[in-house]
Parts: sequence; C-alpha cells; structure tokens
Amino acid sequence: MKYGILALLACGMCLVNIRHTCHDVHDYGGTDLRVRVVGARALLRGINPYTIKDSADLDPLLRDPDQEVLSRCTYHPTLLYFYTPLASLTYPIQRILWAVLEWSAFACSVVLLSMCLQSRQARFWFCVSAVGLFGGSTFWRLHVERGQYYIFVVLFISLGMLLLLRTRHSVVAGFVCGIAVCLRPTAVFLVLPWLTGSQRKVGFTAIATALVAVAGATCMGKLEYWLDFLKLSREWELSLLSGAVAGNVDAEVISRPTDGYNTAIMEGYAANLTFVSLSRSVQTMFQFKVDPTVMARCGKVIWL
Repeated sequence: MKYGILALLACGMCLVNIRHTCHDVHDYGGTDLRVRVVGARALLRGINPYTIKDSADLDPLLRDPDQEVLSRCTYHPTLLYFYTPLASLTYPIQRILWAVLEWSAFACSVVLLSMCLQSRQARFWFCVSAVGLFGGSTFWRLHVERGQYYIFVVLFISLGMLLLLRTRHSVVAGFVCGIAVCLRPTAVFLVLPWLTGSQRKVGFTAIATALVAVAGATCMGKLEYWLDFLKLSREWELSLLSGAVAGNVDAEVISRPTDGYNTAIMEGYAANLTFVSLSRSVQTMFQFKVDPTVMARCGKVIWL
C-alpha cells in the first residue's frame, strides 16, 4: 500500500511540472534553444554561426534577440547539426516539439536506467526518486523552459549502459556512447576508463564515432567554424571571469522581429555558473583581483 502511495506521489509531482511546461512553452521563448536553432539554420546556409552579426537586413530566422555583444552560440558544430532536422520549421512549432522531445527523453532515460538494475526493489526506488524528485524539481522545469539539451546526452548514455550490461553488443553500446560524446564532449571521460578494462571495444568505438562525427561536421562546414567556436568560448570565459562583457548594445537592433520567438524568460531562476561564482566570492572575501586568464587556467586545473 505504502509503495503505491509513494508511486502516486512521485507521479503527481512530475505531472505538476508537465503542467508547468505547457504554460512555460506558451509564455517563455526558450532562450538557450533559440541560440541552437539559429546556429543550425546558419550552418545549413553556409553562414558562420559564431561570427554572425545582427544588422538591419539580417533574416529574422537567423536573429537572436537575447544577444547583446558577443554571440551566444557557444555550442560546437556537431551539437548544432543535431538540431538541423527541424531547422526548417517555424520557431513556435520547434519550441513545442523540443519540449515534448525533452520530456520523452527523460521518460526513456528513467526506463532504460531502471532496466540496468537487477533488484526489483532497487528499480522501484530509483523510478520513484527519478520521477518524483527529479521530474518534479524546479531544476528540471528550468531545463525544459530554457530548452536545454543535456537530457539527450543522458538518454544516449543510458542506452549505452543498458546495452553494455544486458547484451553482448559492445560495439553498438560504444556507438551510442559516441553520440553522447558528440553532443557533450566532456562525456568522453565516461568512456576513457573502458580503454584500460575488459570493455575496450566500447571505448574505442565511442571515440571513433565521435571523431567520425567531428570529421563529418568539418567537411559539411568549415574548419574555421571550430576555430571560431573555440575563440568565442574563450572570449565568454574571460568576459565572465572579469565580471563584464565589453561593448555597446544597439537597442534598435535588439527590438527587431524574429520568426515568433518570445524573449520572455521565467523569473526567479538563474543558471549556476559555479566557478565564476566561486572565483568572485574568493576575490571579494580576500579583497584582491586576479587576472581573468590566470583564473581561467586555475579553473581548468581544478576541474581536471
């Protein structure tokens, strides 16, 4: 009886977030999704998404109203190509579709990960925790409201884990994990340990898949795109660590129309830029300033 009550409670918390999502999709534009949609459209047109500038004659389909000075497209080409299949649709339709896909990816991830557990009791507690505590959390609501992509990385990793644990298809598992690496390069640290164990095929296949995808994205676009992506990421890193983004905002350009994008963003929540917050807190506490370049290097060392 108590298990049924817990399951109903978890589902109820999750359903509340589904209801919120319906309103969020209508009320808010999905600011992070907009950047990737614009970047994908630019790639398909042979335009560099990392150096594109707002101007009076710029196609509304390629506009990012939330951009102020630096381009917000800090996403690598392989991820942008993931969004190209729906790029021809109008933005309001894409906004709905991607929200549905995110919730579907969440549900599939929970099912796949639960199937990795042999104990029925452990499977129950995992599902209740995932559906109730994660699916019903403000964190997950923010993920869908912003239109983020991390849940798709989780989905591919979950599928790879299930294939690895329950089947003998290690090459297929490696391929699926390789897709996760294509979407989020830091996921490669999940597959590197396999190179030294008994599942070398998984690690090698995942890395090979990622390299092929990078080569394909480079051939479809240009090597220049990767270099500009790294340059833009570096500029954002130094700007955030220095506390400001230099430049002037053209209010007239910002106000130009797009293809149905709503600039509204849900109030009360903010992204957690962990290292930026930490570095500023330390500098404020001890009342000293550190060069942003030095802070960036220290951040990479700490992360490693």
